[in-house]
Amino acid sequence: MRETFIDDIDASRWDVSLMRSGAGLILSSATRDGELVDVSQSSVEPGDDSGTLWLVQGDDRRQARLAKVGDDWWVHFDGHVSRIRVAEPGATRAATSGAGLTAPMPGKVLAVMCAVGDSVEVGQALMVLEAMKMENRICAAVSGRVSAIPHDVGAQVDQGALLIEIEPAGDH
Repeated sequence: MRETFIDDIDASRWDVSLMRSGAGLILSSATRDGELVDVSQSSVEPGDDSGTLWLVQGDDRRQARLAKVGDDWWVHFDGHVSRIRVAEPGATRAATSGAGLTAPMPGKVLAVMCAVGDSVEVGQALMVLEAMKMENRICAAVSGRVSAIPHDVGAQVDQGALLIEIEPAGDH
């Protein structure tokens, strides 16, 4: 499984690939803001309660404490506190004119939280898409300026449909 996490405190973006192994997860790859992170011999194991995880790398075991508040996870690890959001799977699609967010599955546009011309930041929620009675936040994968929003609230969209086009920062 592959997940993208946004750390709201230091504005970093983590892309992590995990594989199930027994009661835990093995980290197969990770990047932070596009830079490869060494996760060789790394795994995540459950703790004794629902708010504890053990991060294991070789013989080193370190505890992380977690608390879920709304849509955010607060993580206490190695003396640092992070507020983490799981980036919804509105995939980025490369385009010559910029970066676009596409529908991860068929659904209905419930809310649009930006307008053409708005400046947006990585991880900022831009749209809510309802699919299978679940609300999915579609978040900006790049910082930049919104250049197109082809669907209005209430529109039905197919999987892969372009939801929001973003002109990356520095390109305008």
